[in-house]
Amino acid sequence: MEMGAENRHFLHIELSRDPQLTNAPTLYNDSQYERLAFAYLFASARKGRFLTVTSHNEVDRACVVYDDVAGRFRDYGHHDPEKFDLARWYGIVATLADLPDDATFGIEPQRVNGINQGGQKNVIIDYVKGAVDDVDQYGPVPRITSANSDAARHKKVRHPNYGEYYDLPVTMTVNGRKVLPRDA
Repeated sequence: MEMGAENRHFLHIELSRDPQLTNAPTLYNDSQYERLAFAYLFASARKGRFLTVTSHNEVDRACVVYDDVAGRFRDYGHHDPEKFDLARWYGIVATLADLPDDATFGIEPQRVNGINQGGQKNVIIDYVKGAVDDVDQYGPVPRITSANSDAARHKKVRHPNYGEYYDLPVTMTVNGRKVLPRDA
């Protein structure tokens, strides 16, 4: 999504899971949470404001892409990070920044470990395209409806097993010609 984005303000962080924590409530160790907090605060200081936090599963929520070889839509969304304790991480950032313990910096913790299922509206796409100034990552995940879908930019498709999805505004090829999924 970022390659064709109008709003080019993304900083990606990938964390490796700690193999010793496979059965723990979190897959990341204390050092990883702390180093991620330092990286976030450093990047925020460079920007001059706290950056808005999101997670990969929120970015990919309810997205599919058209597979021109198979001639069908396929799931695109990722369900990571798995077992990431965002509330714990927010607490570390707040402590380091001398802010109240309940400070948050974006997405609500209960939305992070959810599955990006069909029928859920992707709130990130409009932000990436520059159509809105802020991402609404709060409260229950909205459902896709005719009132909140944008057929001009994102094709709403029905996956045979998982319900309604949005396709992604990324370039693909059909018969050797580059097109957007909605044109496939």
